[in-house]
Amino acid sequence: MKHVYLMNPFLWDGFKSIEFEDRKVAWLLIIPISNEEKDYAVANGASALEMKL
Repeated sequence: MKHVYLMNPFLWDGFKSIEFEDRKVAWLLIIPISNEEKDYAVANGASALEMKL
């Protein structure tokens, strides 16, 4: 697959953002998605894709 989708890690509890004095680090889950899933996200929005995932 040539596309990826980045989202909050819903599978694991405890992965919270870390705030430093000059920046914030957020943990993200990387999910490979198909061309059809990418097109669906573009047409319907990221939230709609997340509901399907």
